[in-house]
Amino acid sequence: MTDATRTTESPNPPQAPTPRRGPRHAQHAHARASAVALTLALTVTLIVALAAGCDGARPALERPHVLLLTVDTLRADHLGAYGYERATSPNFDRFAQDGLRFQRAYANAPETCPSFGSLLTGYLPHETQVTTNLVYLPDAVETLAEMLEAEGYVTAAFVSNFVLRAETKFDQGFEVYDDTMTELETNREMPERTARATADAAIAWLEEADPDEPFFLWVHFQDPHGPYTPPDDHATRFDDDGRGTSRTLAVNPTVSGHGGIPAYQKLGDHTDAAHYVARYDAEIRYFDEQLGRLLEATDRRVGLDRAFTVFTSDHGEGMGEHDYWFAHGENVYAGVLHVPLVIHGATHDGRVRGGASPVAVQLLDIVPTVRDAVGLEPLDGLRGQSLLDAELAEAPIFTETRRYRSLIRGRLGLTLDRKLGQSYLFDLAADPGQTREIGRGQPAVVEDFLADLERLENEDRLRVSAVVPEINARAIDQLRKLGYVDPESTPDDESGGSDNGSDEGTR
Repeated sequence: MTDATRTTESPNPPQAPTPRRGPRHAQHAHARASAVALTLALTVTLIVALAAGCDGARPALERPHVLLLTVDTLRADHLGAYGYERATSPNFDRFAQDGLRFQRAYANAPETCPSFGSLLTGYLPHETQVTTNLVYLPDAVETLAEMLEAEGYVTAAFVSNFVLRAETKFDQGFEVYDDTMTELETNREMPERTARATADAAIAWLEEADPDEPFFLWVHFQDPHGPYTPPDDHATRFDDDGRGTSRTLAVNPTVSGHGGIPAYQKLGDHTDAAHYVARYDAEIRYFDEQLGRLLEATDRRVGLDRAFTVFTSDHGEGMGEHDYWFAHGENVYAGVLHVPLVIHGATHDGRVRGGASPVAVQLLDIVPTVRDAVGLEPLDGLRGQSLLDAELAEAPIFTETRRYRSLIRGRLGLTLDRKLGQSYLFDLAADPGQTREIGRGQPAVVEDFLADLERLENEDRLRVSAVVPEINARAIDQLRKLGYVDPESTPDDESGGSDNGSDEGTR
């Protein structure tokens, strides 16, 4: 993604964002207005305001603002706070230093929509029915935005990935859902919004927000999703630092990353893996600058000390592990599942403790964590755990695609290839790259993992019906260009109507 190399208008750009009213908004609007009126009537307001004026501090909120900051396709191990040697993320690193960083956080799916289906609801992909990028989020599934709106929060979202457009129903519970994408990707010419434009839109909203009325703000950045085309002033930042591993790769004829560069990722005549890794890192650095702007604006407007902030990614990206390059969605190895996760700032009864946690956690832990942070009671049936708990449990982490399953328990992780009927067990602590299969020597452990996998994939705490849109040939062609559709698939295959065990092209 870049600001400089893209056409600035898409063939069918989304309309300008308009305020959206969630299903519970109307019934709480009056209550919110009444609460504001009552607060203004209380003489204690004057006392608090005078006290704040004396020392420059803002009065505490009964419940903190909530910021959810997500980044597409961002590997944890390409960030300085997670030990990366390149200076990709100075602003994120400073932010993470003051928060609680989870060293082993994993996505519940290596694709955008299934991953966000879990992150925003607290349930597994097969429970939300969002198992591919072409299945919409059912109205019957309650989202984090709906939960917070029901408690009087103002809700707004700014998304930048085409598959998160309002049509896909991720706008549930948001009063404002800004999916404006007037820029075009290189190669595929598909709508997107790059990091500067995303930060600009979110900052403009913040400047108009009432700092004393709690809000939930979700900002999703598209960078560093491929093609890796950072702005010109960032593009060559890491080219000559001597840290990349040179390897000549073939360019695949499809969007698959197996064995070579996906067709949609091709950058000119470049076939050296090091060039693509450097460009990916440059995109992260570009995004990081915009993150810094957004954090500064938030602190200036409402105070980061009055907000509970969650930072994470929907999934990672293959960087050559298992000969899988510059793509995601086609396996469930750590490279596409290990994501950054940091929680930061205020809770309803205190502050997030700082430091780093070695406990393996997952994205569906975010909903129970935010509920805990704002003082809501635990929700019956919700999966995951609050990451604010002083002693976190080592809960099993389940990940799924149409073809693959993964289960992480403690230091061990098992992947299952449903198409081939083969499973692979790894010691993630001793072998984070998952290069040494150890299951043959531990058949009882493998059987126990497989039984757990079967139990989890057969559980369904929601029991909702899938919302599969009618996909016409033109839409399939657009999504094929975007890299989300197998070049040889039919609409029925890609909408989930046929489970052929293949994940190729489902980015």
